[in-house]
Amino acid sequence: MSSSRLVLPAFLTPLLARLRRSAAGRPTPPPVGDADSLREQLRQHENQGKRDGVLLMLDINGFHMVNRIHGQRDGDRVLQAVTVALRQTLRQRDSLCRYAGDRFGALLPATDLDTARALAEQLTRAVADLRITSFEHKEAIPVSVRFAVRALDDEPRQLLKETNRALERRMAPAPAERAHASVVTLV
Repeated sequence: MSSSRLVLPAFLTPLLARLRRSAAGRPTPPPVGDADSLREQLRQHENQGKRDGVLLMLDINGFHMVNRIHGQRDGDRVLQAVTVALRQTLRQRDSLCRYAGDRFGALLPATDLDTARALAEQLTRAVADLRITSFEHKEAIPVSVRFAVRALDDEPRQLLKETNRALERRMAPAPAERAHASVVTLV
């Protein structure tokens, strides 16, 4: 009788290594919410009279092309890998939500804009470090992101509207620049 061993896709290896290193003594990160969850968290933050935080929005550059070129199966793998990289890089007190499609939102409580920008750069590097290989084409799938950060100085609907608009105005970087993200700060 042979023993069976689980073989994981290669793109998960660096993420699992990072998880093992960071898991020592750290609680399990909270689950990823959805758009309704993000809106509710922003409302709660506002209702508690808190203005000491930042809304960070993240969008995967050219994600529609991943699905078109590599297929939905690989697109799903990219979304899963990006989600894990983001969750493992964010602080325990931060909340991550999949806002829509390839867009994520994070509520960063008790955070100033400079700290949010630094965290955005860490998230950028974590995503750029992903190594995902297409099932069908057996080639690397490049993944990069762009961000917008906004202080929690307005009501939730307006915060989301303005931050999403800022992301939509940003052009995705050229393929040679994909290792870096664009960071937009709204003040």
